[in-house]
Amino acid sequence: MIFATPNHEHESECNCTIETVNNGVRENISRLLEGGKKVIYLHLLFTNQINPFLDSYRGDTYSPMNWVRIAGRHGRSLLFLRPEFEQLSLKTLSLETGYIEVSLVQKPENCLLHFNTTHVEDTLRDLLLSDFKPRKDGGSLSEHEFICNMHIRNDNSYAQFFYRCCHKRPDGKIVCQDLIYDYWIYVVFICVIIINVVAIMFTPFLIPDSFYREKYGNIKYEHELREKLKIRVTKISKTEIKFDSPSTIVLPIKQIRSMTSFHQFIEGLYVNKEHTYTLDKVVISVPYQRLIPANYVPVGIMKTFYTMFVNCDLRKSPTFFECCRGSIFGKLSELNNTDEKNKYCQTLLGSLS
Repeated sequence: MIFATPNHEHESECNCTIETVNNGVRENISRLLEGGKKVIYLHLLFTNQINPFLDSYRGDTYSPMNWVRIAGRHGRSLLFLRPEFEQLSLKTLSLETGYIEVSLVQKPENCLLHFNTTHVEDTLRDLLLSDFKPRKDGGSLSEHEFICNMHIRNDNSYAQFFYRCCHKRPDGKIVCQDLIYDYWIYVVFICVIIINVVAIMFTPFLIPDSFYREKYGNIKYEHELREKLKIRVTKISKTEIKFDSPSTIVLPIKQIRSMTSFHQFIEGLYVNKEHTYTLDKVVISVPYQRLIPANYVPVGIMKTFYTMFVNCDLRKSPTFFECCRGSIFGKLSELNNTDEKNKYCQTLLGSLS
C-alpha cells in the first residue's frame, strides 16, 4: 500500500513549532550512519511539557513517540523480527543498529495540544524526514532510506501490528507505504525454522557422551573393615630408597593423587619419619565399564563361540597347544634349505614321469 501524506510544516496556524533541546542530534545521527548503522531507533520525548499523545490515546499508532530510521533491505528485514530479536540472537543482529533519545520542546509551550493526534504524528514524521532541520530541507535520507513507526489495525478481531515507512521526494512530497513481507523475507523465515528444527533434533548428538553417560565415569564402593588396619608410612626422597623387606611397597606420591584423603595425609608428613596410619574403611573406585550389569549373562553359545574362535582362547587348550604354536606353513617350513628344495622337486618330477 503506497500513499502520500500531507506535508505539514513545523509552523502551524497558531505558530506552533518543534525544536530539539540538544543541537548535536544531527551530528549523532551522521556519526551512526558513517559507522554503518542500518537501523537507528529514535525515542522522542518532550522536555517539561505535556505529551500530546496522552495515556488515554487510542489511535492507530503504537508507541507514537518511538520511531525507526532504516536503510536498505537489511533495515527492513530487522523490522520484521520480533521485538526481542537482540536477546534471541545473542545480540548478533544488533551489530548494525543504533539508539538515540531526542529531547524536543514545543514553542509556544504545549501548543500541540490544539491539534489532533494525526496532525501531531505527521508533524513529527516531517521533522524526522528533515533530519530535525527547519522548513522543507530534505535532510540526509536517500531513496533507499525510510522513517518508520509502528501502527496497529483490527484484523478480524485480532490486533495486527505493522510498520509504516515514509521518505521524502526531491519535490518535498512525503510518500509512505506499509511494510509487507516479500519473497526473500519468507525464504529467510523458512530457513530460520529449518535451522531451529535441526538444532533441536540433532544438537544432542554434538554433546560428548562422557558428559552425561554413566559408563564413562567411576562408581565408588565403601567397605567397612571388621578390624582396623594399621599401616606404617615413611615419606622419603627418591635418592634414599633402600628397602629390602618384601612387605615394603614404594609408591611415588603422584600415583596416589586420586586418593584425596591419603594424599593430604602424606603431604603433611615429615621426611624420613615413620608414621602409623589407621584404616577403618576402604573406598574402591571402579570404572563403570568394568562392571557387569544385572541383566547380563556372561555365558552362552554365542559368547562361547566368540571367546573360542574370535578371541582365539582355543589356543590355550592343552590339546591344541602344539598345533597353535606350530608354523602356519606346515611342512613347507622344512623346505627352507635350497638342497632340500631341490631334492623334493626331483622326487616330485620322478614320480610324475
